[in-house]
Amino acid sequence: MKTCATYLLALGLLGVMLVVPSSAASPPPASHVNMNGLMATAVFDTFSSDGCVETFVFLQATNGRIRVSGFPSTLSSVASIFISTYDFCTQTQLLAATGFANLTAEAFQINRK
Repeated sequence: MKTCATYLLALGLLGVMLVVPSSAASPPPASHVNMNGLMATAVFDTFSSDGCVETFVFLQATNGRIRVSGFPSTLSSVASIFISTYDFCTQTQLLAATGFANLTAEAFQINRK
């Protein structure tokens, strides 16, 4: 009998949860990015001699057609960089920098060999 009452209580709470609207805001719509063309990526990661400070660099160059959902596709040749220096011993962000440069299509080449 106790098991049946517990089951009915759980079923009732589930029913209430399904009927009562959620007060949480809906998440923003997702944005999709498609790239068709050439891309090169380089990642560098080093630590200081004491092991506290990490320097992380992400470099990427693309040359091709880029399409972001909701927008027309565009031809693009871009170099972008992200640099971060973080001290794990003091939990301090020492540097966080990003940058990009538009390139001419001829400026970016990949040797396919």
